[in-house]
Amino acid sequence: MADKYKINACRFLIIFGALLLLAITVKATEIYPLEPLDTSSPRATLKSFLDIMREDRILLDQDPYLESKASQLRDEQLEELTEKLFDFSDIPVERVEDIANYVRPLMVEILDRIELPPMEAIPDADAVQAQNLTRWAIPHSEITFVKIEEGPRQGQWLFSADTVKRLKEFYERVKDLPYRPDATMGYVEPFGGPYQRYVLLPEESFPDRWIKQMPGWLRAVYFENPVWKWLAFGLILSISFGLFALISRVSRRLGSRTDTEKPSLQWWRLVPPISGALLAKLAENLIDEQINAVGFIDAVFETVLSVITLLFWAWAVIGLGDIVSRAFVRSWQSDPKSVKHYLTSIFIRLLSYVIAVWIVLYGIEGFGLSIMPLLAGLGVGGIAIALAVRPTLENFIGGIILFMDKPIEVGDICQYDSPSGSQIGIVEKIGLRSTRLRKFEDTLITIPNAEFSQLQIENLSIREMTLMRFTLNLRYETTADQLRFVLTHLRIMMIGHPKVSPERLRVRFRGFGDSSLDVEIFAYIRTNTYPEYWAIREDINLRIIDIVKEAGTGFAFPSQTTYFTQDTGLDKEKSRDSEAQVEKWRSDNNLPFPEVEGEEQEQFADTLDYPPAGSSAHRANSHDSIGQRKKDHSSAQSRPAKTWAWKRHQRPDK
Repeated sequence: MADKYKINACRFLIIFGALLLLAITVKATEIYPLEPLDTSSPRATLKSFLDIMREDRILLDQDPYLESKASQLRDEQLEELTEKLFDFSDIPVERVEDIANYVRPLMVEILDRIELPPMEAIPDADAVQAQNLTRWAIPHSEITFVKIEEGPRQGQWLFSADTVKRLKEFYERVKDLPYRPDATMGYVEPFGGPYQRYVLLPEESFPDRWIKQMPGWLRAVYFENPVWKWLAFGLILSISFGLFALISRVSRRLGSRTDTEKPSLQWWRLVPPISGALLAKLAENLIDEQINAVGFIDAVFETVLSVITLLFWAWAVIGLGDIVSRAFVRSWQSDPKSVKHYLTSIFIRLLSYVIAVWIVLYGIEGFGLSIMPLLAGLGVGGIAIALAVRPTLENFIGGIILFMDKPIEVGDICQYDSPSGSQIGIVEKIGLRSTRLRKFEDTLITIPNAEFSQLQIENLSIREMTLMRFTLNLRYETTADQLRFVLTHLRIMMIGHPKVSPERLRVRFRGFGDSSLDVEIFAYIRTNTYPEYWAIREDINLRIIDIVKEAGTGFAFPSQTTYFTQDTGLDKEKSRDSEAQVEKWRSDNNLPFPEVEGEEQEQFADTLDYPPAGSSAHRANSHDSIGQRKKDHSSAQSRPAKTWAWKRHQRPDK
C-alpha cells in the first residue's frame, strides 16, 4: 500500500512539474506576444523551429488528444509560427496554409533523425555578415537555408523553397532511421511520430480517441491517407453528388409546372448552379479542413472541387444574364419592336459571359497558374484563332447591322432570296448569331446573320397595300367586241370594288399568247395581310368568272392539252347581245376606250357588294352603308348617264 502511495505521489509530482514548466514556457512566450521570430541567421531560424517543436511536444505530453480549447488554440498558434520559417514563394497563396501544415511534421521528423551540427557551428548573424553568406545547408544534407533578397521578408533566413518541395523525398530517405536521444518531438503516444499523427488524425471533425479505437485495417495508410479517410472522401462526394442531382431534378419539375413566360418564375434556373457551387465548396471544406486530406490527394481534391465551384458560378452568372435580358425584353411592352431592348439584351448577355470568363481566370490565378503565358499563346496563335472565330464575328456584326439598319423587325413578314428561290417568312427572333423565321409551312428556318444581312430582303409588313397581278387567258374564238365587253366590265368591277385602289389600276389586253388572248390585271388591294388578301382575290376571281360568262366567251385551254369532247361552241345569242351593246356605245360615241373617264369612275366607284351578298360580313356592313350608297347612286343617276352603264352587277337594291 505504501509503495502504491509513493508511485502515485511520484506521478503527481511529475505531472505538476510538467504543468509548471508548460506554464513557465507559455508565460515566457506571452511576455512579448507581438515579438517576431528570430530569423536573422541560419542558426536563429533553426533554433526558432526547434524551440517551437519542443513546446509542441510539451503540449502533447499534457493533452495528447488536444481535447481542451486552450490546447487547440495553442496548437494553432504554434502552426502559424512555424509557417513563418519557410519560403512559400513558389506556392499559391490559397495553398500556403495546407502546405505549411504538411511540411511542419515532415521537417521535424527529418531533423529528429539526422545528425545536426552543434549550434556554435551554425552561422549566426555575425558570421553571415562577415562571410557575406546568402545560402547555408545543414552538413551532409540538402536542407538549405536562404536569405530573402526582396519583398516584405527581405533579410530573413528561411528554409528554402526547394527544400519545401523536396521534404517528402527527404523523409522517405530517413524514415527508417531511429530518433536521436535528444529529439525535439520523437515518438508521441498513442499515434507515433509527428508525421504519423498528422496522417491519421482529422482536424476537429470528431475526437482523436475515436481514431485510436478504430480497427487496424481502417488505420492502414495508402497514398499518405488512411483507409478511414478514403471512406470519408467517398461518402462526402457521393452525398454531394446525390444532393445536387436531387435539387436539379426538383427544380426542373417545379419550373416545368410554372408559367415560364413570367420573368419572376425563371429564377428556378439558378438553383442547380448555385446549389452545385455551394455543395462543391462544402465538400472541399470537409475534405480539406475537417477530414484533413494529406499530400497530393489533398491538392487533387482541392483543385478539382475548386474548378467545379468556379464552373458552377460561371454557369450561374450566364443564367442570371439570360434571365435579366429576358426580363428587360418583356418589360418594354409599349414598344415590342424597339431595337433598344434587343441591344440591351445582347449587352447584358455579353456582360454575363465576360464576368463568367473573369471568374474562371481569377480562379486559375488563385491556383498559382499565371494567365500571361496563355495570353501570350493567344498572341502567337492569333491568326489561327482569328480564322476560327471569323464566322462568329461576322454573324455578330451582321446582327448589329440588322439591329441598326432595321430592314426587318420581330413580327414582320419578309421575302428573301435563298438557293431554292424566293422565300417568305415571319421574323421570330434576331439573335447574336442568327435570325429565325417562321415559314408559311409552319417550319422554323435559322439563317446566320452574316448571310442574312447580305440578302435582298423585302419587308412585306410595312406596305399599305398588296399587289395583285395576273394574266387572264381567253379563248381565240373571242371576237374583238366580246373582248371589249370583258375589258370594260372588268374595269368597272375593279373600280367598283371597295378593296381595290383605283389609282394605279390597270386592266389591259396585253397580247396574243400561244393558245389564248391575254388580258393583264394589275391592281393594289387595300390590305397588308395575306389571309385578307386571298379572301379579296377569291372574290375578284369569282366576279371575273361571271363577267367572262356574261360576255359569251370562255377561258382558253393550254395548247398542249389534248381533250376529246364535242365542242359546244360559243353562245350565239349572248355574242350578238354583247356585240350589239358595243356597237351602240360606238354609235353614241361612248366607247370606254382607252380609259373609263372620270365621271364614270365616280358613278361606279364603290358600288359592288364586298363582302359579297349572302355572307355574315355583308349583313353587318349593309345596314350602315347601303342607305348612303343608294343616295350617292341616285344623285349620280340624276346626271346624264352613259348608255354603257353596267347594270347586271349592281346590288339588287340598286
